[in-house]
Amino acid sequence: MIFTENGIISFRQICKLYLLTVPKCGSNQVELGSGGAADANEYNWSLSGLVNGWNLISLNIADANQIGTPNLSAINWFRLYNSKSASITTRLDAIQVGPNLPQFVKGINKGNDFLSEPTGKSVNIYPNPFKQGKLSVEIAGFEDMDNVVIKITNLLGQTIYQEMLPNKTHLELNLPGKLNESVYFISVESGDTKVVKKLVVN
Repeated sequence: MIFTENGIISFRQICKLYLLTVPKCGSNQVELGSGGAADANEYNWSLSGLVNGWNLISLNIADANQIGTPNLSAINWFRLYNSKSASITTRLDAIQVGPNLPQFVKGINKGNDFLSEPTGKSVNIYPNPFKQGKLSVEIAGFEDMDNVVIKITNLLGQTIYQEMLPNKTHLELNLPGKLNESVYFISVESGDTKVVKKLVVN
């Protein structure tokens, strides 16, 4: 069950907000509620510090302003509200409401790391953002581990690509036509050990 003290709203467990023309935006607000309309049984949060491109946002329900008595089991209203001085483009991915997972990085624009890296293990990917061609993956700390797998998943948690690592230190991925413009998660895993990175495709 989701409670206000441990709940979180995300556009995937960390959410994605795409604003092409941030300088033309005024105040920004996220609204979530069970009243079916604005200002009726809702939680709301102010947003600041947005940049052009993908922004990673994770909002604690305990930090929200509250109107009425919103019911987290009956959510039927979501709005990203902002004043603007010109037309803007906004894209959202996979909005979710769920319990807070403390191992995830919270806040806006925290970079590529979503899980704390296990000691002595790291994964670096480049180029990132990625457009086309080959994606290089540099891996450290998995050399003595068995069944090391690399996975690419989308914002809905669907596996787009997976293979057993033939080389546990370096890999070149050729991904023509496999990745659309979006944000993906690349993980290197062995048993319960996992390192996850964010990959932006544009």
